[in-house]
Amino acid sequence: MPFIYVIVALLGAPDYQLWKLAKEETRTIVTINGRDFRKLANDGQKHPGIVVIPSGGSPDAQLEFIMSAVRWVTSTNSSNGFSNRYLEVGDNGEIILAEVTYQEEDRS
Repeated sequence: MPFIYVIVALLGAPDYQLWKLAKEETRTIVTINGRDFRKLANDGQKHPGIVVIPSGGSPDAQLEFIMSAVRWVTSTNSSNGFSNRYLEVGDNGEIILAEVTYQEEDRS
């Protein structure tokens, strides 16, 4: 079972504050509010990734949505994991949008 890290003290905190902490601690954001975090991810800087899951559902259903994203990243053999990715999980657990929101420039 994956380790899910929830910062209870920050529930209800502004998105920019959560984003700052996630970047400092290299933690992927899992949210139902993708639009605002997508804007934050498009700032041109490296980030630990964003996974957007459907709202509602039981805690078990929410964990299954997260696990769908983990399985997708694993199956793509990405050495970066969730880093610099924006993933949306559909109601049936399918990945409906996968973007890389940051790419390093080729300096060779």
